[in-house]
Amino acid sequence: MEKFLSIIFKEKKLIIYSILASFGLFLIYTAFFYKTYYKTDAKIFIRNVPQYNVSTDTETGDSIVASQSGYSNPLFNMVQILESESLSNKVYNTVKQNYPKYFERLKIESPRDFHAYFKNKVKTKIIPSTDTLALSLRWADNKSADYVLLETIAQFKNQNLELRKSVESKQSQYVDNYLKGIEEKLTDIREQIRDYRLTNSVINAEDESSYLMQTKYNMEETIANLKSQIYYNDKKLADYSRQLGFKDARIALRATSIGQDQYLITLQNELAATKQKYANLTGKFNDNYPEVVAVKNEIQSLNLTIGDRSRESLQDVSIKRGLYDKPSQDIAIEMAKTQAETHSLRAQLASLVGSIGNIKNTEAQLPNKILFFEELKKQEESLKNIYDNVRKKQLDAKFKENEIVDNVFILDYPSKPKRENSELILSFLGFIYAGALAGVLGGWVKEKPENPVFKVYKPIGVLPYINAEHYEEEYDKNGLTRSTESLHGASYAGMASTLMKLSGDSKAKVISFASSSPYRNSSFITPNIAANLARLGKSVVLISGDFKCSNKIKEQFKVQSESNNDFIDIIRSINYEISTFKYITSKYMNMLFEKNALKIKVDEHNDNNFYILPIVNEVKNLYDYVLSTGFDEFINFLKARFDFVLIDIPAQPVTYPVCSSLMQKTDLNIMIADSSSTSEDIAVTINELKDFNLHIPYVISRDSKSRNFISADGPELYADNMN
Repeated sequence: MEKFLSIIFKEKKLIIYSILASFGLFLIYTAFFYKTYYKTDAKIFIRNVPQYNVSTDTETGDSIVASQSGYSNPLFNMVQILESESLSNKVYNTVKQNYPKYFERLKIESPRDFHAYFKNKVKTKIIPSTDTLALSLRWADNKSADYVLLETIAQFKNQNLELRKSVESKQSQYVDNYLKGIEEKLTDIREQIRDYRLTNSVINAEDESSYLMQTKYNMEETIANLKSQIYYNDKKLADYSRQLGFKDARIALRATSIGQDQYLITLQNELAATKQKYANLTGKFNDNYPEVVAVKNEIQSLNLTIGDRSRESLQDVSIKRGLYDKPSQDIAIEMAKTQAETHSLRAQLASLVGSIGNIKNTEAQLPNKILFFEELKKQEESLKNIYDNVRKKQLDAKFKENEIVDNVFILDYPSKPKRENSELILSFLGFIYAGALAGVLGGWVKEKPENPVFKVYKPIGVLPYINAEHYEEEYDKNGLTRSTESLHGASYAGMASTLMKLSGDSKAKVISFASSSPYRNSSFITPNIAANLARLGKSVVLISGDFKCSNKIKEQFKVQSESNNDFIDIIRSINYEISTFKYITSKYMNMLFEKNALKIKVDEHNDNNFYILPIVNEVKNLYDYVLSTGFDEFINFLKARFDFVLIDIPAQPVTYPVCSSLMQKTDLNIMIADSSSTSEDIAVTINELKDFNLHIPYVISRDSKSRNFISADGPELYADNMN
């Protein structure tokens, strides 16, 4: 930050010139490239919003509002119509006739081009708790902006009216087709009656035959009505189910917490009404009469249904969510009533079908001549009644179709187009900011480092040369420095302090250490840095990626060679857990860590928070483990638990896939210089690594005379197996 401020004060003239140049570019942009837009607003009110089976677009993110029509969010359908291509095509035809030059200037040649341009210019917003839509239009022509918005509203009104009429027109068309079919059947029956009279000289039928025929055809008419009602109820149930997200009314009622089973209440009311009907019939007919038998069967069916329902009501039902709003509860109640009514209707239908079978058996005993004639007569009468009823419905449908009027009202007509300056202001600020930034960057580039080597990297610290006979004075039997006041102890302490400062500045917690020599023997530089971080009160975990060094650590830590205590086992277990259960818990990863980590004592009397995770066994596919999801999950777990996560890169060229992938997953990369490498050699190596997307900003330097130290293997370390 200090260097940044110094550049600003030092290069004030350059920054001012850069801002002036950006201002000039802004003027050129405004004069030749900026397009001025004008905004006009309007409001419309939609009365009795209908619900159509069309998809709605909720990209605007507006809240769902209640509508006077009784539906949950019908206004989103209206928004969909306003943003539809069919509407924009109608607006295109009208606007093109009145403003053809505007289309030529925008190079709009087809309705599809206009829709792609128009849909981004008109915006619709639902005003919460109302049936009102607020429309706005951003238009490049101030003369036609309000006209285009008004034409959009006019075309929307027409299209909305057409949609509403289409529903009634389809119903009217269905009634017409149904009436035509009834008329054809009635004509055919009358021709059969005429031909049968002429052939068999039939004049009158017996009273019983007439009554049986009348009863049968009344039942058939009732069956037809029941089927129609059942079909209608099934449609209602499907609609209610889609709205609530429940397929069963019983579960929907449980979700409303009403506490009453409307289905059972409806069945009981239906049973009472059927029993009353049975009592009335037994006063006129005996128990063998067909209608009496049908009512008895219906009572028996209702009793069975009520019994089953009562038993089901005592069972637990899994409810995925609750219905607490009043509209949803009302729909759930209506759904239960409809379902109960449907069950009742099906019972009646089954009973009537059985009764018709009984009537047919009775008819078989009558003379065939009279039976056939009376059947034709009753068919004619039944079809005539159906024809009259459908004819009445046809007239009602025609009246409804013609009674539909426009339900869209303009509350606020399009306002006078106003110029929008917000985009121009943002552009001005953007140019000024870009100019200032360019000036600062130019000043930064002008600053040249005093040492060209430090332009490539910065030193973390230097390990000075010591004689072999002084080694035991510096290091204890664990391979750790004896004191921070010794030569190497002070170096490691300084490196640890530098890392703490870097971590505080850059938030770097995961740090890798790679050697400039890919064929080195085992080294304990990284463990000593970790130990000094632990001495400074930081929690540290070291992932020993070099299996040679890890095996030596296990020997020197006196750990048994078992299948556990291996970093690869942890990654393998986490990957298996994720592939099996699709997730991994911190508790499970903590268990794996406790099982495999080695807790290191910095000295015999001080138990610091320092752990090592070794890779004991050499694996051929280490690259696959590094790129796995389990590796990323475990590193994130370690970052959350420890202050520092240090990774010792394997003793291979850093350009190898395993090494490069490990370094790319860390927050900071540090190179340990070989004793034979000069500063310039290290700089060249680091520059070459940039071609492999490897950024190494820091280096641990080595004294050129420290070969004896580098080639010597450190003494045994002292550690505890956490198990």
